[in-house]
Amino acid sequence: MKHVDLILVQFTLDMEHLPADFPEVLTKERETVDAWKQSGTIEHLFLRPTKDGAVILFAHADEDFVRTLVEQLPLFPFIKSVTYQHVLKQF
Repeated sequence: MKHVDLILVQFTLDMEHLPADFPEVLTKERETVDAWKQSGTIEHLFLRPTKDGAVILFAHADEDFVRTLVEQLPLFPFIKSVTYQHVLKQF
């Protein structure tokens, strides 16, 4: 059985310091993530029920590359915490 190396990124937004134009930033965020999904850069996106963060499963095992992408997210300036975890996809 072949294992696939992935990176799971979990982030939490600083909900107390969101910009006044948050709806527009959120639209740009969705466009960015949609483009990543279309290109195969990410496998999955999970939003928290509280809507204060998300989990993104990147289809790359290169953490430096993934960190660079995450830093390009329109919401990145408003992220309070972010973690990167290498995982192996079993099925």
